[in-house]
Amino acid sequence: MDRIKEHIKNNKWLLLSYLFVGCIVGITAFLMYRSDVRTAINEPRSVMTVKREEWYIPDQSIPLTDGIRVEQDITMVSSKLTGISLWFDEIRGAGMGTLLVEFQDSFGQLVYSWEINCNEIAGNSFYRLMLPQTIVQVGDVYSIIIEAHLDVDTVVYLKALDLANIRGTNEFLHKLSTEGVSLEEVVGEDIENNNGKGYTLSYEIFDGGCDSLLYFYVAVVLGVYLCLLVTYIMIVTHRKKEWTFVAVTFVVGCIYLFVISPYMVPDESSHFVTAYAQSSMLMGQTALDENGYVLLQQDAADYLTRVDKPVKSCYANYIRGLFGKNDSVSTDVVTSRKPLTMYHLGYVPQVLGLTLGRILSLNSTWVFALGRLFALLLYCFVMFWAVRLMPEFGKNVLFIVGLFPMTMQLVVSYSYDSIMLGAAFFLTAYMLYLAYNEQKEKMNWKDYLLLILVIAIIVPIKLVYIPLVGLGILIPKEKFGNMKKKVAAGSGLLIWCVTSVMMTRMGQIVKTAMTSSATPGASQTYTIMDCIQNPLHTLVVFYNTIEQNLSTWFETMIGNRFGYWDIVIPNIIIYGFALLLLLSLLQLQSEQCVWKGWNRVWFVLLFGVAAGIVCLTMYMDWTPKGAEVIAGVQGKYFIPVLPIAMLALQNNRIVLKKKIDTFLISGTCVLQIAALMSIMSVIITR
Repeated sequence: MDRIKEHIKNNKWLLLSYLFVGCIVGITAFLMYRSDVRTAINEPRSVMTVKREEWYIPDQSIPLTDGIRVEQDITMVSSKLTGISLWFDEIRGAGMGTLLVEFQDSFGQLVYSWEINCNEIAGNSFYRLMLPQTIVQVGDVYSIIIEAHLDVDTVVYLKALDLANIRGTNEFLHKLSTEGVSLEEVVGEDIENNNGKGYTLSYEIFDGGCDSLLYFYVAVVLGVYLCLLVTYIMIVTHRKKEWTFVAVTFVVGCIYLFVISPYMVPDESSHFVTAYAQSSMLMGQTALDENGYVLLQQDAADYLTRVDKPVKSCYANYIRGLFGKNDSVSTDVVTSRKPLTMYHLGYVPQVLGLTLGRILSLNSTWVFALGRLFALLLYCFVMFWAVRLMPEFGKNVLFIVGLFPMTMQLVVSYSYDSIMLGAAFFLTAYMLYLAYNEQKEKMNWKDYLLLILVIAIIVPIKLVYIPLVGLGILIPKEKFGNMKKKVAAGSGLLIWCVTSVMMTRMGQIVKTAMTSSATPGASQTYTIMDCIQNPLHTLVVFYNTIEQNLSTWFETMIGNRFGYWDIVIPNIIIYGFALLLLLSLLQLQSEQCVWKGWNRVWFVLLFGVAAGIVCLTMYMDWTPKGAEVIAGVQGKYFIPVLPIAMLALQNNRIVLKKKIDTFLISGTCVLQIAALMSIMSVIITR
């Protein structure tokens, strides 16, 4: 008891601050439950959603007029059925009449029927058709039959998706058929010329409610309190910064594993199948079919029922899967899509997690989650050494950047950015350690081997970050032995960079630089020859891009928009991280690094070159000719080089009399909690 009293006395204000934050979290969680969670758990749970969000692939609409009959087969993907829904685009005309919808089993027997009045259809949304719980078999094919009984002035439009543009789910989708009108006339093209695949309606299949969202909500709230507790313990026990970073990052990362549902991160589905193919190769299984498409076993079944923008049903299914309650979609090998390039180490942790889950015969949700968990564990391991090796003047900067909300979204995903970010941060920290740590007197073969390994990871994944190798110039020549040895070592690393590029990315670079890319839905893109022939126009485009997007890049780099930019967190959180980032530059007089004039210029130059390469890459790969702004550049691309840009701002004119590490670490924890609660408030209601 005496020790507790002494602890409270010594940490009174810190303890009161954490208790205050805990009370705010509790009040926020209670209000969220009352206003959002109770409603969300009673919503029907979609176990399969056939809907596409890509803006560059146009959809079709099936016009229903009086006498038109549409039939759509549906494959069951769960053992129970409690409803279906159909997407209606719009209603034109008087809006008078009804639609008779029949639901039949595989023998043509009527299971249930509904009569929909046209004035009940909102348009541009799903219309739910609920039915008493029906026991079905996974893989059985049922049919939806829609008959239109409409006034002559009324047309109801159903959304239709081109099966040729739907990847990964074709084995579970069927062509719709029509009576009373030719489908070719409806969509305005020859179905046979469309790979013979045809079209499907946009629909959902329901199985029960989203009651498992309650577990999701409780898990996140408990995780938030655990984050506060862990951060407090690490501070009051005076743990080293690298241990504090790992502890906080692991807890925060595990919460992100919940709130970032499968495929919420852009392009994660493509990264997943690529990692899955590598896992199959590691296990000695056939990874690709004769056409180069990835073969998915039953343990990847959840991939087949995804939607591009996850909604509450995705989280409900995710939680059920973690409790072992998800149904197997298929017992067969399913063909998905072609993998991304597999000739780099960007998927190592995810592949190991996937493989372990498959060896243990876990369900598809756990297989998916283990891949993400291993990515988080490797990031924590790499960042432990990065924070430890980073000189004192840069530890706080690296701590905060490494815990940005956007950083955490990437490191718990299947994206190769998870390993690339850790490698880039480590390379920065190690180069500065070699340059400014006075106890490190000489370079040895271990240092060279480690640098070669990190470069071999970064360059094949994102060669735009090659400029980070330039930090080696800051290493004094005495640590190499003499100037000749320094030049030789630098030349060797440069040759290794070029070799890595030629071995893994040379073909892609030449293709991008010399030929115009065919960006979906856009015109031809710029080439290197366009830059050479029209340098002034290129400079104008670059200037316009920076002028129009600088603030957006900064906000998205920290993480004000998640997923497909459809989850927005309050800007006050972003401003909070920005403030902490600026304060992290301040150091005690004894810990400051007195930059030489060219050192600061060199940091800025390296950052500028990397940022310029990022913009140039997107200029030639995504920007249609004639555009005045570069397309596709995102703030997250600047995260790996942000630490060196921030260090260039350090100076010896503003110094601290007392360390503010406790404030910076606590502030980062609180802002992360605010970001997580904000994300949960969005995703649990949509």
